[in-house]
Amino acid sequence: MRWFLLMVAILWATLAAAIEPNLLTNGSLEGDFDGDGVADGWFAEVHRQEGGEGTFALDGQTKVLGKFSQQIDHTSEKGWVRVSQDGIPAQPNARYLFRCWVKANCRFLLIVYAFKADGSYDTFVIAQGQGTGDEWRLFSGTLATPTNARSFKVSLVTDSKGVAWFDGAKLVLLERPPYVFVPVAAAAPKIDGNLSDACWQSADMLTPFLELGTGKVAEPQTVAKIVATPTHLFVAFRCDEPNPQGMRLRTPESGEPAYTDDCVEVYLDPQHTHSGFWQFVVTPKSNKWAQYVEPSQWARVWWLLPRPAPRVVTDGWQCASQIGDKFWTAEIAIPFALLGFKPQAGSVVGINLCRSRKTGHGTRGMGQGEQNSAFAYFVPQTFQRPEKFPHLVLVGTGDQGLGTGSKTASVKPDEVTVDALQMLTPKPQRIVVYGKQQLKMQPTVQIVLPSGATELERTGANQLIQTLQQVSVAATISPQLKAGASSIVLTTIDKLPSLPFDLPLAKLRTFFAQRGDEAYAIFVGTGNEGRGTETTKRTYPSLVPRPASHSL
Repeated sequence: MRWFLLMVAILWATLAAAIEPNLLTNGSLEGDFDGDGVADGWFAEVHRQEGGEGTFALDGQTKVLGKFSQQIDHTSEKGWVRVSQDGIPAQPNARYLFRCWVKANCRFLLIVYAFKADGSYDTFVIAQGQGTGDEWRLFSGTLATPTNARSFKVSLVTDSKGVAWFDGAKLVLLERPPYVFVPVAAAAPKIDGNLSDACWQSADMLTPFLELGTGKVAEPQTVAKIVATPTHLFVAFRCDEPNPQGMRLRTPESGEPAYTDDCVEVYLDPQHTHSGFWQFVVTPKSNKWAQYVEPSQWARVWWLLPRPAPRVVTDGWQCASQIGDKFWTAEIAIPFALLGFKPQAGSVVGINLCRSRKTGHGTRGMGQGEQNSAFAYFVPQTFQRPEKFPHLVLVGTGDQGLGTGSKTASVKPDEVTVDALQMLTPKPQRIVVYGKQQLKMQPTVQIVLPSGATELERTGANQLIQTLQQVSVAATISPQLKAGASSIVLTTIDKLPSLPFDLPLAKLRTFFAQRGDEAYAIFVGTGNEGRGTETTKRTYPSLVPRPASHSL
């Protein structure tokens, strides 16, 4: 058995539901149907052989999310008293994020066990401490599963006399970009670097930021928030900084761009094309810099992706920063008109929120002492990966009417007028066909989708079915290839199934490397036609999803 002590993040304010689906049953720790004091879906473990004693209850007064928290009253001096959940499916060689709110006046631990096929397990200690004082704190950590991982067990543990409360536990797979719903409202913050505005207090918290190169939770912590009006997108950052005097703050006096100093950055892909982006940079001294990188004109040709040209943007947006005691803040206001973007109900915008800390402990491949982190679940050594950007979904609220393409709609609070998952899935665009001869689609086609596909992935397949129906081609979803059938395989290069003919794998690998291992669709058969290594390529407009930022 191996033990891993993971990095801990202590976080600020309320938490956004801005990540992949929670793998835990009742991670919010609500409900106690059988009245045993333990949240439904969890079970109690009292280590009496080690001297542990305690009681359990759901607390409706001391909580941070929802209606209840899980309370553990540890009545002995030693021995573990915990609530746990096991049998959680785990993927081998995959990255996960675990986080949980804790308030405690005793010793506590947050532990994830990764069980292997042979029954052994690795133990990941996400957090441990002697208490949190009189406040709630959010602890986060990442973990990588072993090659033969099968399942998880999660434990929320007390280890000394006292009381602990746990709330909002989440275990998520770090394979696809996170997403957040941002209401469009009338209230706008004052751009002065002060985050006391009411709209910031009620906005969801976007965290943790993960280090580039390592994928670990970045320390010190960074928290971002987003609000929007019908005309502007506003982004706020609160950056913990134990040594404000040590920050690099030489611009503009040095004549260098703002990104050479300690800074925060906002990347936007307003049209959600996964090609090209806007970049906005702000330093603790309110110095700013921005650029617009044109989308590649060759993005529609799947293996040709020349480097696009940037254009520096000097005016048209606002920012302000303040340096406090062991932290600094920044506010950014970006007009939608500058982006050439008209927000609509359900609009999906690619966004990356980043921090560059020149006095950090260093990130592999970066400059000496430099730490770079982002609210994005990828490990590459650059922020500039629009196909990996998190998703921002604009939601109309109250009297703020948002266009839907043909008319104006007003949406009640907490009510979404569109299918959010559908909005996050790119529309089908093309098929690339390989074979010895001209191929045509049969009246019935199967879409091969892995049996463990997520709801988001299945939404993509359903959109493909609907598009095929528009050209009178029926389609069904299958978990595997069927002999003698027309098939469209939704896959990635590392999960390419055994195919009955050869593909130009070198070009496919080049494509996946340049586009970030994202989803792609391959047309692999139309019945009994000949197949082979000689290639005939045809394109069918509006049939297959263009590469998406999530793996299928």
